[in-house]
Amino acid sequence: MRVYIHSSTFYDSEPVPFTEFERDWNAPFHRGERFISYKWHELGINLNNWGFGVVYRNNVYLKFNSETALAVHTLVNKQPIQEDSYTVDVSGTVFNATGFRVFHKLINKSHFSWQMGLTSLYGSKIIDGTLKGKLNKISESDYEYDNITLNYYYTKDELFDHQVGEPKGYGFALDTDIYWQPSSKLELWFTMRDILGRIYWQGTPITMAEVESDNKTYDDNYVKVDPLLRGNQSTKKFTQTLPLYLAFKSKMRLNNHTFLLAELEHLHIKTYARFGFGLNFPKNVQGEVIVDAANTAVGLRASHHIFNLTLMSDQINPQKAHFLAILFNLKYEF
Repeated sequence: MRVYIHSSTFYDSEPVPFTEFERDWNAPFHRGERFISYKWHELGINLNNWGFGVVYRNNVYLKFNSETALAVHTLVNKQPIQEDSYTVDVSGTVFNATGFRVFHKLINKSHFSWQMGLTSLYGSKIIDGTLKGKLNKISESDYEYDNITLNYYYTKDELFDHQVGEPKGYGFALDTDIYWQPSSKLELWFTMRDILGRIYWQGTPITMAEVESDNKTYDDNYVKVDPLLRGNQSTKKFTQTLPLYLAFKSKMRLNNHTFLLAELEHLHIKTYARFGFGLNFPKNVQGEVIVDAANTAVGLRASHHIFNLTLMSDQINPQKAHFLAILFNLKYEF
């Protein structure tokens, strides 16, 4: 029997460092259109071709246009409003869930293996919807909303602090892993997660309204808008479709000591391409250097038959990083 731990933590915040995104945006602004936070933590046991694990999931996918990000950075930091108008366009899919995962290796050969898994999910958080419209400049320190409409489901109203009862969500997701070694020098891995993934929410709060900017106060002559809603708030059943996760990895041996890597990873709203070089060390330890082309990030990976550790970032100081990935796997047999 084998006990295993899998932990993946992944951040990609294009406009500001990921530590600033959900806070005050005080860091220098980079034009960008996405924020991704992906966490999968799993603890379980593996016996022969079967496995059982407990899973915690936390996924955040936010897509927005560059004008929206610029407007947020300008207003939060009370900078002079430069543009006459900003187009607001935000869409988001967020969920937290815990669950139980069962998986089975349908084929388990030295050169080819195929594994399927099924995870039951209990959802504890949801945000799913859109915010669209315009923000118009009145002066360098004043603005107004222009036909901004909000349509989103949630467990907690992050935008307007509307007090609601928490909905319950139950769902499932399939996953698959394929390994193939077509030759002695080439190895391939393919992973899909959240295949047909759904969470069925009951009594989900929903806001469908137009956002108005009539309620204003001024601090040091800079406007502060307390948004008002004109529309309706209710609760409904809602089926949340989980974004599909795809990953592909290839490893080509150059000789007994060195190898090359090529990887692709797709997280719903962004695709990452990575390339690397690796060395074989004594006692079956491998070391790799990886470059992420999408974020100009560099990573290090150390692996053994019982563990795998990957660290990637676009900054030496994690507090300033826009991109950060930490992956850890551990297997213990007894």
